[in-house]
Amino acid sequence: IRDFRRPVPELETAYPEAFMFGRQPEAGEGGEIYMKKLAFYDIDFDNPRALNYGDNMAGVGPIAGNYFFNMYSDGMAVTLDSLVIENCTFKRLVRGFIREQGPNYKIWNHVLIKDNQFFDCGYYNQGAGGYGWIAGSGTNGASNLYKDFKVVGNTFYDSPFPSFFSEEKNQAAWTSGPWNITFSNNTLVNFNTRADGSIIKMRYLPNNSVFNFKNNLFLNQEAEGKSVLLSKTSGVTVPTSA
Repeated sequence: IRDFRRPVPELETAYPEAFMFGRQPEAGEGGEIYMKKLAFYDIDFDNPRALNYGDNMAGVGPIAGNYFFNMYSDGMAVTLDSLVIENCTFKRLVRGFIREQGPNYKIWNHVLIKDNQFFDCGYYNQGAGGYGWIAGSGTNGASNLYKDFKVVGNTFYDSPFPSFFSEEKNQAAWTSGPWNITFSNNTLVNFNTRADGSIIKMRYLPNNSVFNFKNNLFLNQEAEGKSVLLSKTSGVTVPTSA
């Protein structure tokens, strides 16, 4: 994990991500990585040198392709039992938040993203660009990032990404069980003002998956002192089946 606040004079552009999740295999190495728990509590993440499309158009400098965490394109298979991100603050993550990629499977048994604040993230290009907040690759049908995935009580302000949950490829042969996603009690101000506003961009889902969306507040700040309530989800459960 890198300390964005520590100056590195020889580095002119922003670090690409806070850390790389997983690792590349050594020569001849196979198998998988198993992690019991990865947790972040009460931490402020910021990268003042990470510039977005607006900064670039203003002549400040190049656009940063940074994430909170990314993965190697040839990384090993990973099973993570628990991922917790709670009561943290994130600023200036330009290309994405969490990106899964690579040909090998990734299993996340439990994910909790709770009571965090996000400011000035996204805006990788004129149409938001980059990846969704939670971006799956869809390359391996044995992957399951969403066995028990909860996004609860967070605030997102002025952070346009193309969507919140996405799978880059239309994988139609999921084999590691259903998805169970909860998105509740979140506040989203100026959410996806430069994209189409999608929460979910997933074409194919495993059978018996369930999406729970409730008590989310969406606001559009049209001008200083003037807000428009776009929508409020009082509660919806969407089961899926063949």
